[in-house]
Amino acid sequence: PRGSEPAAAWLGTLTAVAALTGVPLLAVRQARRGGAGAGRADSQPSRLSRARRLVLDATLVLAAAGGLAVLRQQGTPRPGQTDWFTSAAAVLVAVPVAVLIVRVYPVAAGGLVRLTGRRRGVTTFVGLARAARSSATAALPAFALVLVLTLIAFGATLRAAVVRGDAAATWRSTGADVVVDATLSDNPVTPSVQRAFARVPGVLRLAVTGELPGSASDGTPLSVVLVDPAAYAALIGATPQPRFPAGALARDSGAAPPGRLPVLMSRGALAALHRSGSLQIGARSVPVRYAGRIAAVPGSGAAAPLVVAPLGAMAGLVGASEASPDRILLVGPHIDAARVSALARRLLPAATVTLRSRRLTALTAAPLPHGTYVAFAEGAAAAAGFGVVVLLIMLALGARSRELTLARLFTMGLSPPQARRLVITEALPVLVAAAAGGAISAWLLVPLIGPVLDLSPLTGSTAPVPVRADYLVLGAAAVALLVLAVLTLIVQSAVTRIRGVARALRIGE
Repeated sequence: PRGSEPAAAWLGTLTAVAALTGVPLLAVRQARRGGAGAGRADSQPSRLSRARRLVLDATLVLAAAGGLAVLRQQGTPRPGQTDWFTSAAAVLVAVPVAVLIVRVYPVAAGGLVRLTGRRRGVTTFVGLARAARSSATAALPAFALVLVLTLIAFGATLRAAVVRGDAAATWRSTGADVVVDATLSDNPVTPSVQRAFARVPGVLRLAVTGELPGSASDGTPLSVVLVDPAAYAALIGATPQPRFPAGALARDSGAAPPGRLPVLMSRGALAALHRSGSLQIGARSVPVRYAGRIAAVPGSGAAAPLVVAPLGAMAGLVGASEASPDRILLVGPHIDAARVSALARRLLPAATVTLRSRRLTALTAAPLPHGTYVAFAEGAAAAAGFGVVVLLIMLALGARSRELTLARLFTMGLSPPQARRLVITEALPVLVAAAAGGAISAWLLVPLIGPVLDLSPLTGSTAPVPVRADYLVLGAAAVALLVLAVLTLIVQSAVTRIRGVARALRIGE
């Protein structure tokens, strides 16, 4: 509440002014030129205009490169501060790409014109020839479309990254789709209890974990997590979590002296145990050897410093009553949660049942992530709306010249299907170039901007959230713009034919 950025009103006002005055200024500029060919979208620019555009392109590219350099150097802003370079990240990446696309696509279209000129038929040749004639009115809309697609892809990329981060955070906290915590239950988690839970509909994998209080010889307290290496590795393998090194916990692995129990250690546990090599479990001293590094055990609830040991081997050393499992982890796409809860109440009184899906729902519905999703959706919708307006302006600016071309070709016997192919062929190079520019910008955003963005606060954890380009949303936006353009051009072709050739030619004169 009352936390909106004051500059947002200025930015919105400037955008509205540019949108409302841009088209009238273009119309006045074309009207002042006069003449039958004034304002044609396919007219060639003068040498002075080309020089001005070159200087403007170089200025935009250098300014965007400088902004990206500042963004990478300054890193994440301080809390409560607005970082304009981060806010403009998508535009800073899209500007050089858009300049490159606008410069390259007429050359590529010219090459296609030379290829199609050797074939029979006129529709493809004329359409590509008109597309290859670049001017300010034809280039600026393509430039704007690249920006639009990049902004849509940027918002979708960040939203997808946060969604993946939320899912990863729930996997780290629970370790499975369903967790039955029997720490407070007086009944043990026996093999028969495990078999009962394994028979619940939807359960694909089951594993158990336990926890013992331990310490190093110097008195440093340690959390000792007990797992069945094979079963736990199989359960973790059925989830998106990193692989569990079950092979390292085999007694015959490594070159350490025999008789020592292989364990995985966190950094703090390794520092505490590296001298004595003995783990204190109650009154017993268990000789251990370092078998690998581990930071956490998903689903165990143990905090670092921790030691992970094989359940069966530890039970043989300290006794089955001491080293017993107290958590049941279940993995499956459609586990019957009601059946799991009923079994827990009957077999393990006072046990708690945690569903990862509920924790994920609570996390995504929190005010900060939910507000972020809404902001991403609003930004994508605004960019898509501007993209539609830009597309319609682009088609409208070339409508007069296109209608004259269609009218002349209709007098030569051009059929309606040929007319549709001609107008579509004319618009395709610009749209394909804009879609390619948006895809390139989305790909560049990941290495250029991803390391600077800290999205972990949106996931409720401190773990880093990787950023990857979401090409599905970009493809959907490009296809939507293409469909809209094709429909608009087909309507214009039909209107030109219905009006009649003579009327169109008289208006053109």
